[in-house]
Amino acid sequence: MKVKGKMLLSLVLMGFVVAGCGKSGSRSGEQVQSPVEAVVSKALQKVESGDVNAALAILEKGLVELADPSDKGQVFSFELTMLLNQGRVEDAQARYLKALATETESGLARHAMGVVENYWVQQPGGQSNVLAWCDRLEQVAMSEDMKTVVLQNRLTAQLALGRYDDALVLIETRAWPLADELVGAMCGRYIQSALSAGRADDALAVIGLLEVKGAARPGLVALAAGSRIDLALAQGRFVAAGELLFEKAVVFDDGASAGILDKIARVALGTGKSEEADQVVGKALSALADRPGTRSSAARWWLMRARDLGNLDLAVDRLVKLDGMGLPTSVLAAGVNTVCSLVLAPETPLPAVTRMMGFVGGLKARVTEEMDVSLLAGVQLDGGFRTEDYAGLVTVLESGVPGHDSAWHDTMINKVKAHLALKEGRIDEAVKRFRDFMASIAAQPDQGHRDPVTEERVSKPMILGYNARRIGDILAAAKRMDDAAKAYAEAKAYYQDSLKGFVENDPETKTVKTILAELDKGSGGV
Repeated sequence: MKVKGKMLLSLVLMGFVVAGCGKSGSRSGEQVQSPVEAVVSKALQKVESGDVNAALAILEKGLVELADPSDKGQVFSFELTMLLNQGRVEDAQARYLKALATETESGLARHAMGVVENYWVQQPGGQSNVLAWCDRLEQVAMSEDMKTVVLQNRLTAQLALGRYDDALVLIETRAWPLADELVGAMCGRYIQSALSAGRADDALAVIGLLEVKGAARPGLVALAAGSRIDLALAQGRFVAAGELLFEKAVVFDDGASAGILDKIARVALGTGKSEEADQVVGKALSALADRPGTRSSAARWWLMRARDLGNLDLAVDRLVKLDGMGLPTSVLAAGVNTVCSLVLAPETPLPAVTRMMGFVGGLKARVTEEMDVSLLAGVQLDGGFRTEDYAGLVTVLESGVPGHDSAWHDTMINKVKAHLALKEGRIDEAVKRFRDFMASIAAQPDQGHRDPVTEERVSKPMILGYNARRIGDILAAAKRMDDAAKAYAEAKAYYQDSLKGFVENDPETKTVKTILAELDKGSGGV
C-alpha cells in the first residue's frame, strides 16, 4: 500500500525529524534545518512529484555525505520506511540485507533494526512474516548482539503464533550461550505466554530446563523458583504457592519475597480465596521471620483480612500477636491505620473499641515518629468519642496531637469537656462549652469535611445546626422547654441554610431534609 504526499510528509516529520535530528532554531527565531531535515526534505519533494527513484538517489547521496553516524542511521531508516510505504517491500528488504552484509554499512543496519519487522507485523500474516524475515536475516553474517535481537524476535513471533514446540526447541538449542539476563528474559517470556494460554505442561518444560541447565546461575535459579510459584497461582493452588515461597525463600532477597507474597495474596483474593490468602500470609510471619520487608507485607495483608471481615476483636488479637512477634512499632502503627475504620463503624461492639484503645494507648507510648504519634492519637480520639471516655480524651489532647496548632487543641479540649460536663450532669457548663465550640467553628473558613462513616459531605452550617440541635436536646432533657425550643429553631435555620450548598439529588440534601422534618415536629433526637 502506497502512502504519498502530505501523509508521508507528516509521517516522516513525526517519525524521524521531530524525534531529535539536531539543530532546529536560531537566535533570530528562524528555523534552521538539521542535516537530516535537509536531506529528507529534498527527497520528499521528489516523492510528492512521483519520482521515488530520484528520492532514493538523494537519500543514498546523503548517506555518503553525512558525517554523523546517528544522522546516517536516521536517513537510512527513512529510506526503508519510504520504500515500504511505497509498496516496494522487496527493495526495502534487499537494501537492509545489503547494509547488514557490508562492513562499512553495518552501523546503518543496527540503527534501522526493527523497521522491516514493524512493517511486517502490521500486514496480513503478521508474525508469520516476521519469521520469514528472520530466516533471511540469519543467512547473513552479523554481530552477536544483532543475532540476539533476531533470536528474540523469532521467539516473540513463535509465541504469538502459538508455536510453543518450535519456541521450546529454540530455547533448548540456542538460548543457553547467552548472558543470564537474556536467557532469563527469553525463558520468562515463554513461561508467562504458556501460562496465559493455559499450557501448564509447556511452562513446566522450560521451568525444568531452567532448573537443570541454569542450576549454577543464581538469577536463573530464582527465575525457576518464581515460575513454579506462578504456575501454582495459575492453577489456583494458593497454599501450595505459599509453601513453594517458604521452601525456596533462600534464592530470593527480602524485596523479591515480599513482592511474591503480595502477588499470592492479591491473586488469591481476586479469585475469592480469602481464607487461603489469609493462611499463607499468616504463616509467612513465622516462616520468613528473618525478612523484615516480607513480614511487614504479611502483617498488612493479615490485618486487612480482619478489616474486610469487619471484626475489630480479630484485628486487636492480630495486633497483639504481631507485637509479640517483635514487629517494629512503625509496622504496628501502620497496622492500626489499616483497621482504624472499624473503630467508628456503628456495628463494631463497644467492648472491642475499648480493647483497641488499650492497645493503641500502649503502642503510642512506644512509638518515636511524629507521624505515628499523630495517627495513633487520631484513633484515640475516634475511639474515645465512641466509648464516651471523655476524661481519657482530655488527657490525649492535653498531651498534644502533632500536626495541629494550639487553636485546634483549645477547640477540641473545650468540646470534649462539654461532653464530660454533660455526662456528669453539669448542664449549664455543657451548654456553655458547646456554645463556645460553635463560636470557634463559626469563626473558621468553611472548608467542610466528609463524615468518616457515611462519606457524606458536612458543611459549616451543618456542624452548627447539629450542635444547636444537641443543645436543644440537652435543655429538653432538663425540662427547660422554652430554651430548648429556641435552640431547635436555631438548628432549623442552620440546616435550611446548609441546603444552599447542595443540589436536589445529593444524598446530603436528603439527610438535611430528614433532620428538618424531625425539627418541624418540635423534637430533637440527636
